[in-house]
Formats: sequence, structure tokens, C-alpha cells
Amino acid sequence: MKIKSAKYAKMRRGEYQSVVCLYGYQKSEDGRIEPDTETAGNVRQIFQWAAEGNTAAEIIRKLYALQIPTPGEYRKSKGKDYYNVSRAHAVWSSSTVLRMLEDQRYIGTYVIGRQAVEEIGSWERRHEF
Repeated sequence: MKIKSAKYAKMRRGEYQSVVCLYGYQKSEDGRIEPDTETAGNVRQIFQWAAEGNTAAEIIRKLYALQIPTPGEYRKSKGKDYYNVSRAHAVWSSSTVLRMLEDQRYIGTYVIGRQAVEEIGSWERRHEF
């Protein structure tokens, strides 16, 4: 209970709780997320292409043409190997692009509390979308 209340207090202050930030963002000194100067332009470009009516497959082709690394490759190059990058084999996928385009956090909405533990000590999660 004490850990949970501390996490909610941090959330109310606007501190980002996850270890892995969204592609295009980084954690600032005060614990909030801020645009990553190296990758924020890539995210803006993906959204621009989508706004122009490009499909996810067309966006992927453009990303390859510009030799833009995948989010996993970028994190690995920065020494932030939090998860197995080899699963994607350094390949942009439609699901990655679509997930970015659907994620409310990219339009400025701070999303918290999407999951909750059913009871203390349980691995069962309750999703609240």
C-alpha cells in the first residue's frame, strides 16, 4: 500500500513512472518526460506522413529509405537494452507505426493508471482503458 501511494503521489506531480520512455522522448532531471532531440523529428515526420494520407506500409518504406533506426535499435545504441531487440531483427513493422499513431501520449495526453493489481501480492491485472 505504501509503494502504491508513493507511485500515485509521483503521478500527481507529473513524474513519469516507466523505465522505458516513448520513442521520441526522454526522461528529464525532474522525472518528467521531454522530447528527445535526436528522435523527436522522426516522430514528427511519421505523424506528418500519416496526416498526408500515407499508409503504415508507405511510412515504413520511407523510414527505410532515410535509414532511420527502429526504436529498439536506437535504445540499444544508447546502451538502454531493456528488452530483447533481436525479436524485431531491426525491422520497422506496421504495428509499431500504428501503435505510435494511436498512442494518446504523443498528442500530449498524460495517461496514468491504465492497469491495476486485482489484489496485493497478485499478478492478476485489471485493465482500465
